[in-house]
Amino acid sequence: MKSLLLIHLSLTSTLVAHAQLDESKEIYLEALNQYTLQIDSLYAGNRNHEGNTIYLELPGSLDGLPNSLNGYQIVALTRENIKQVYRSNNNSLIHTKLFPMKVERGRIVVSFIPYSGVRKWNGNLNLSLGNGVQIYFKHDCQKESFEYEKVVSWGI
Repeated sequence: MKSLLLIHLSLTSTLVAHAQLDESKEIYLEALNQYTLQIDSLYAGNRNHEGNTIYLELPGSLDGLPNSLNGYQIVALTRENIKQVYRSNNNSLIHTKLFPMKVERGRIVVSFIPYSGVRKWNGNLNLSLGNGVQIYFKHDCQKESFEYEKVVSWGI
């Protein structure tokens, strides 16, 4: 009986953890969707944001994001491919970092910061900050889930 209870508790905790991971992934996916929908207006006139490829450094073990979304190709930057991706872009590209979500005043905030990235001859990366975008989600108590609320952009 005790072993059956332990199996049940273990299975329940595994399912809850998996559901939380799925919800987190859904939030990141919706944040990326909102980012791509608004990227043209956010960076209008910025010659560094021409093109339809987003070079995205993901937080931690986040994976499974689409290769393209809303007309933009998404290239995940990893330890394994970053050297080659920079090299194939003449060692210069917009290196966008997707930061881990955080809770701020009861809302979930997902931040995207596009850096002007340059890979030097010695392999070092220089990342210059110019602006950023935060995607806000609020909790819908009736649906028991987080829903997109707004996009806030900022710049230096």
